[in-house]
Formats: sequence, structure tokens, C-alpha cells
Amino acid sequence: MPWFSVNFGYEMGGPPPGAVEEALDAVSEILNSDRGWRDWWQTSGSAGLVALLRYTPDGDVPGEAWVRDGVVEVELVLNGSTIKRLTTTGLHEEARSAAGRIVAVARQDMKMPPHPALPAIAAIEQEIREIYYDE
Repeated sequence: MPWFSVNFGYEMGGPPPGAVEEALDAVSEILNSDRGWRDWWQTSGSAGLVALLRYTPDGDVPGEAWVRDGVVEVELVLNGSTIKRLTTTGLHEEARSAAGRIVAVARQDMKMPPHPALPAIAAIEQEIREIYYDE
């Protein structure tokens, strides 16, 4: 059962570039399959962490967290004007950064211990190839 999931929403300007969604799917797969991350999340006492990402043409908005039905939800707004100028690797780095901000908001809100290191960009890109391109 995955403890970390990502849901996208968007306002004005269409969805985020596919590379961002692919990278966040990859980060989610990596975190869900990593024992260290699963053990860390169990210290929260919550069933899961749902990232609610909104993509807007404006600036970033600090994350906000709440608990609903035993699941921690964190909303994060991504800056579409910045994202549109990034290369594919830059988009993967932005997705990794967004996952880090989501985890940091949950960690602070739930008063949890430090979390394991986020996956490296190379690991995220390998996971993307495995998920989307069957490599």
C-alpha cells in the first residue's frame, strides 16, 4: 500500500509539462518502495501523505498541511512561469524540489524526525524510463 501519492490540479494556462508529472510519479514510486522512507513515514502515525499540487502561471505559494481521515494532505503551488523555461533535467530537478518541500511541510506539521535523503536526479530519471518507457 503506497504511503505517498501525488494529485495534480491546475489553474489557467493548462497542465504542467509532462516531465514534471513523470518525475513526480517516479519520486512517488521510489519513496513508496524505499524501506527507510516507509519507516520514516510510520513515525507520523498517519496512513499516508497526499501531495496536492496546483500549477499556476503565477509564483510559488508556501505549502499548507492538514489531516483528513487519517491522511496528511499537503498543498503546494508550482510556479508555471518558471517551469515553462526549464529543460527536461531542470523539470526533473523542480519535481524533486517540490517533493522535498511537500515532505518538509508534512514533517514540520507532524513534528517528525529528519527524513532520509531524496532520490538523486539519476535515480528519478531511471525510474521514469522504467515506468514510461519500459527500459
